Amino acid sequence: MRSLALILALVASARADAPDGGTGVTVQVAEDGDTTLSVTHGELSVKAGGEETRVKKGERVRAKKGGRAKLVLAAPQQAEPADGARLSGLGVALKWKAVGGARVYRVTVASDAECSTVVWAAANEKGLHARADLKTPGTYFWRVVPIGPRDLEGPASLVRSFTVDAPPPPLKAGKPSWK
Repeated sequence: MRSLALILALVASARADAPDGGTGVTVQVAEDGDTTLSVTHGELSVKAGGEETRVKKGERVRAKKGGRAKLVLAAPQQAEPADGARLSGLGVALKWKAVGGARVYRVTVASDAECSTVVWAAANEKGLHARADLKTPGTYFWRVVPIGPRDLEGPASLVRSFTVDAPPPPLKAGKPSWK
């Protein structure tokens, strides 16, 4: 019941600020009672813990009972390459989907599933793609982390893997000898 009371308090204190007065909101309640509001369209202000937080389309806030609402980012979803893909060529195109509120994405390619042995990394400020120029064939793992306003770091995407196959040996052909 406490979670329901928190949701009602958060929603009741949310003021619609979209020009047409309409704001779309989804509400999620975790087992520990944390409540997350996601704005699907429009804007709103959430008052929790005595502070007001402005939330725009695509952004999310999380609050605990009695606590203030904090902006949070969602985990990105990778688009390409598919998990477990086999690729040829050491230049690998990585693509992911946008996260509301993110202004930069940090992309990491590693040689281990924990992404602790980084072999390539970049911060992408403009787009939803990057090209990882790898040095050797092998199996790699990658993930994306969104970075929002005030350098708020969101949760990392799931880790995906891909394998870069060794290029075939060069074909050498000489002049045919006729006998």
